[in-house]
Amino acid sequence: MEDRKYLGITLQTDELHRRIGSKIPAGSLLLVEGEDSAGKSIVSQRLLFGFLVNGHSATYVSSELTTKDFINQMRSLSYGVGEYLRMKKLLFIPMFPTMGRVVPREDFLVRLMNARQLYENDAIIIDTLNSLIVEKLTKKDIFALISFLKKIISMDKLVIITVDPTLFDPNALKILRAVCDIHFKLNLKFIEGSIKRSITVNRFRGGMRQVSQAIGFRVEPRIGFVMEISAIA
Repeated sequence: MEDRKYLGITLQTDELHRRIGSKIPAGSLLLVEGEDSAGKSIVSQRLLFGFLVNGHSATYVSSELTTKDFINQMRSLSYGVGEYLRMKKLLFIPMFPTMGRVVPREDFLVRLMNARQLYENDAIIIDTLNSLIVEKLTKKDIFALISFLKKIISMDKLVIITVDPTLFDPNALKILRAVCDIHFKLNLKFIEGSIKRSITVNRFRGGMRQVSQAIGFRVEPRIGFVMEISAIA
């Protein structure tokens, strides 16, 4: 255990690192699962900024944001990433590379697996996978995807994938749940006119310390990810 590599995520603005055992083990697959608006992107962006601040390099693949939108989105959360992009500590890969032209989903998985730069950084975040590939995957596609992910994590990289379970191939999702090392399930509830979000930690292999099973959070403009005092029951 002492020889295992870990990626720090500590930020002074919240206590997330304390709730998930201080650091995240490298060589792991982290599955972030949640329906629309549950907070998949904010959780991914919070983890991303934590990696960068703690000296790690990262790749972020987005199905929704252009590079400009991504920079503005991160800035609105007080997660400035411009310097990390200039220093090449952060590689951002949009599905909308220029002028809003969309990369065909039939080709994106192949392109993703053939992107050599993807392997070079410490953490790779794919947000969201179901928006980047076709809805129905063949058994060959699923095998290729899992083999691809295992190849990356075998090189001591951390891979984070977000999925919407209502829009993702159920067979592929079942396999991802089985093979992932860390599984976050995001929950969204409306209580008395307000939105309540939480993370249920279904699995966390290789953690340094005890991990909370339920973590409440909210999103504040110009602050970012904010911990709630208690999670949702």
